[in-house]
Amino acid sequence: MDKENVGTTSKPEYPSQHYDLYKYNGLVANQCTRRDKILIELKKRRNDQVDELRGIDEIFEDDDDENGEELMEVVEHCRKRYKRYHSRLMLSEWMCEVPVDLEENWLFKICPVGVRNIVVANKGLTKVYNRRGEKKSVFQSNLPGGGKFSKAITFTLLDCIYRAQEKTYYVLDVLVWNSHSLLNCSTEFRFFFLRNKLLEDPTLNSESNKFNFVYLTDHQALLPTIEEELGREYSINEIEMAVDGVLFYHKDCPYLSGQTPIVTWLKPYMIPEKLQLPVHESYLANKPKNYTTLQEYLNYIQTKYKKKRSTEMIVDNMEAEIIEESNEMDD
Repeated sequence: MDKENVGTTSKPEYPSQHYDLYKYNGLVANQCTRRDKILIELKKRRNDQVDELRGIDEIFEDDDDENGEELMEVVEHCRKRYKRYHSRLMLSEWMCEVPVDLEENWLFKICPVGVRNIVVANKGLTKVYNRRGEKKSVFQSNLPGGGKFSKAITFTLLDCIYRAQEKTYYVLDVLVWNSHSLLNCSTEFRFFFLRNKLLEDPTLNSESNKFNFVYLTDHQALLPTIEEELGREYSINEIEMAVDGVLFYHKDCPYLSGQTPIVTWLKPYMIPEKLQLPVHESYLANKPKNYTTLQEYLNYIQTKYKKKRSTEMIVDNMEAEIIEESNEMDD
């Protein structure tokens, strides 16, 4: 995510990276109620239905020649299905209400400043799309399906943050790995699976690569852990980098395209307000001069949205589309 400009005048200039994401759709009201409803519906769906892709991993494990034709049909079906995910990332809501089960049932990831993308490895090429489905890059990688030595039918889909400074894709989540669908798996399992797959293959993070793939570490959302991680400057592999925000994931949720309350987001300077935890002074230095509370910021969005819509300019971003505003917020 491009680092936002913080106003230095007496008029408050709020950060705008979630401005387009946060519209008149009642997201502030009853966030916990909506979240509980989604979790109940997901549990019921697991009990009552067998998703068409739920058993795809078992299908792909069978490499017998006699099943080759059937395998190709399944892969083609899934490939068509996954095309829509080029622009269907799982997006967060602001954490308007702190979940009562935060420490028990949630995980968090600290996100560096970068650009949110979905990476599709298939037919010997690795293609990168932004959240609107626009192709941004094509190259060969060591991801399953993404290099010249990969099987043509193999494909992998990853949810990533790209940082040009390190030429690295920091991997947030996984939708498909080596033709195994993980869409219906819990967040906790997806993270466990992804972490192991990326760590067991050192060629994915090698100086010989044009681009590297590095797992973005997850943590249990225990308050002492959050305080510890945000109580120091952020670095990955001893490389210091600016923090964009913190994503909180419910550990039992599947990968859902679009915006959902089972993934929430806070800027680092909002942590003291929402979780009553101290953070490193560098994060507070990035707080807009006249920022008071998250609720006031959201009220500002609601009152200004229609006025700004006609003058907005949308650009690529990590978690949302930035709205570059030409005017400062009125007093």
